[in-house]
Amino acid sequence: MVGYEEFKSSCACFPLTGVSLIKVTGEDRLDWLQGQATNDMRMLTESGSISFCFCTATGQPVARLDAWAKGDSIYISVENACIEAVLERFNKMVILEDIEAENLTETLTGWSIQGPRAVESLERLKPSVPPGTLLFESNRAGGGIDVWFSESLDLTGIPVASQEAIELRRLVNGIPAWGKDMNAKTLPPELGKDFEAKHISYRKGCYLGQEVLMRIYSRGHTNKTWVAIQSDMMLEPSAKVYAGQTVAGQVNYCLSSPEHGFLSSMNLRNEFLINGMALQVESGTEVIVRTLPLA
Repeated sequence: MVGYEEFKSSCACFPLTGVSLIKVTGEDRLDWLQGQATNDMRMLTESGSISFCFCTATGQPVARLDAWAKGDSIYISVENACIEAVLERFNKMVILEDIEAENLTETLTGWSIQGPRAVESLERLKPSVPPGTLLFESNRAGGGIDVWFSESLDLTGIPVASQEAIELRRLVNGIPAWGKDMNAKTLPPELGKDFEAKHISYRKGCYLGQEVLMRIYSRGHTNKTWVAIQSDMMLEPSAKVYAGQTVAGQVNYCLSSPEHGFLSSMNLRNEFLINGMALQVESGTEVIVRTLPLA
């Protein structure tokens, strides 16, 4: 397995064992998704993808999703922790519409090739790619390609990334993980301006949760934002971070970085949201606020 540096400079692959793939068909698929998704699904074309959230009526996310259009289908990927909630949304909210959602995860195997040479590496493999293989541009750790296949696919020649490298590349690129950086209590705008720009449209029509998100948008801010903090030592999860005597947040988890020393994920109170601002953990160690993405 390869580490962070080779992953960043070339490419590496890893299995999508924590991701489910849904195939959505039917004449009303796009209109129905437009009424559920935080982003403008009318912008979805076969040459790109759209990222979005499903939210509750109070604006909290049910899941973070990515969608691709292929022919008469829309394919949606979602973390396994959220797949039941997403399928339940289809089951409850599809009434008379012509739309069907099928979970492909039991029949297809997914791998992602990420890094600046991902496309080049995949091109060398294409002669051996079995028919019916699905290829989607994705950004799971800095940008690359997702490959979903039913038959065996030989990825020999593309190194496998270590889990530590995957997690670090994900954090550096500002890609939140469900249960680690976001959960059902997180408001999507709390994940930062980059996430907000990629996942939310404030110009589209109605969708579930829109009223709350529009209120936040018109107010101009949230109370906290997902950031990284940089330190010279490993920080314990749940360690409190202070600005003077005020608790500014607490550590979600900490990763060792060859570029940044140690990077921790945290949700920071917005009065301290200044890139480069010095804070302290409860032990007295100084940490530095880093807005995401860093890459």
